[in-house]
Amino acid sequence: MSDASVIYVVELGASHCSAGFHIDGITTQLTQQRTPQVREGGADALFEVLCHLVDEVAKSAPPMDAVAVSFSGFLDLRERVGIRDCGPFRDHEVMVSAPHINDIRNLPFFEWIERAGWGVPVHIENDANAALRSVTEIPTAVSVNLGTGIGGAIKRDNRIVHTPNTWSNHQIGHGFSWSPPEGLMRKCLCGSIGCLEAAVGAWGLSERYGVRPEDAPPDVYDQMRQEVIEYLSPAIAHMVERARINRVLLSGGAAQGFQGREAELDGFDFAGAVARRILRESPGLTAVTVQVLNGVDSGLHGVALAAQDYDFVSASLTKH
Repeated sequence: MSDASVIYVVELGASHCSAGFHIDGITTQLTQQRTPQVREGGADALFEVLCHLVDEVAKSAPPMDAVAVSFSGFLDLRERVGIRDCGPFRDHEVMVSAPHINDIRNLPFFEWIERAGWGVPVHIENDANAALRSVTEIPTAVSVNLGTGIGGAIKRDNRIVHTPNTWSNHQIGHGFSWSPPEGLMRKCLCGSIGCLEAAVGAWGLSERYGVRPEDAPPDVYDQMRQEVIEYLSPAIAHMVERARINRVLLSGGAAQGFQGREAELDGFDFAGAVARRILRESPGLTAVTVQVLNGVDSGLHGVALAAQDYDFVSASLTKH
C-alpha cells in the first residue's frame, strides 16, 4: 500500500473515541467524542460508535483505501483456518477483550467488523502499542500508556514488539502483583486481585478517592501522583530490565495530566520523579530517561504507521 493511500484511523476506548485519516505520512484528527454509553452497552454500542466515527471522517476526507483501529484492550490470536492467506494473522482471528467494557470478552474482531461492509483492508493494534509506534524520532523505547487503565509497550528500530504468541502489548496493568499495600490490593475489572491498574490506574484512583485526578483538589491530587510514582515505577523498572532499553516514554491522558497540572501547581517534575524511582528500584541501572508524550492524535498516527509496517496484507478481509 503506497503512501498516497487513504487510511481511516480510529481509536476505540472505554470512555472516549476519536478518528481521522492518514495520507502521505500525515495524520489528521477530524472527530472525537466522549462515549460513556460504551462501558455498559458493550460490543453493540462500540460498533455503533465505530461506524459513526468512520461516517464522520468520510464527510471530510477522501474515500478510504483501508481502516486501522487502535483498541484499548487485550488482543489474542486464535486459530481460524482459511481466514487470511498471509501476514502475522495468517489463519488466525484476533480475539479482543476489554476489562472496561461490558461483554467484550474474546470477541472475534475481524468477524465483528466485517458487519460494517466497508470492503477494505483492516488492521488492529493495542492502543499502547499504537501510541509508542507514533514516536518515530525515538526508534527504540519502552512505553507505558497511563489512561483509563495501564498498558506497556516495547519497540525496537520502530517496529512494535508484541507479547509472544499474541497480538497484544505488554500488560503490566494486569496479571502481575507488584505488592502494593493491603489497602490497594483491590479486585480489578479483569477479575483478578492485585492488578496494578486497580491500584493506580485512572479508574482505580477515581474509585478510591471518589474524584477523577484532573478534578481532585491539590492535596488529594498530590497523594494520587505519589502513589502512581511509588507503585507504577517498579513495574516500569521490570520492563526496562527485561527489554534492556533505558528510554521510557509515558503516554495517555492521565500521564499528560500529571505532567501538565503538576507544572501549574508546584513545578513538580512527574517524569523526573518516575525516573528517580526506577533507578532506586533497579540498582543495576546506571541511567534511565523518562519523557511524557504530548499530542492527542498519537494513537491515530501510530496505528496507521503500524498498519503500513505490514502493508495491510495481514488484515485483508476474506469471504468465509
